Amino acid sequence: MDFWVGEWNVTNAQGAPAGMSKIERILDSCAIQETYMTRQGKELGKSLSTYARLSKTWTQFYVFANRGGITHYTRTEIIGDDVIFYDNPITIPAGGTLMNRMKFIKKDENTVMQVFEQSKDNGSTWTLATALTCTRK
Repeated sequence: MDFWVGEWNVTNAQGAPAGMSKIERILDSCAIQETYMTRQGKELGKSLSTYARLSKTWTQFYVFANRGGITHYTRTEIIGDDVIFYDNPITIPAGGTLMNRMKFIKKDENTVMQVFEQSKDNGSTWTLATALTCTRK
């Protein structure tokens, strides 16, 4: 995920500004930290991503500042330069389960898509929740 390190302007699916991300290597390059901010610089969330060399998988823990929520992505698929994170199914209070997946799709050296999808059938089908375009500053 070295392609993701840097500072990014983030736009939503309609092309409107959505925020900024600062991605940096930390802990002797053993982890990648993201700080996601509004365009005015207010922190909205942070993530910590780590790579396990033995299992050759990434794990990410994301904390949302504005709603106190977390997403813990525990499983990954790596397809070329693209990385797909999956969380564990969670039980919905109304019944059933919900899974999230997040895709990092490298378009080129200066553009990365972040696609967030959800599944209510244990991963058989996925529905787009949101898509963001990150453009290197």
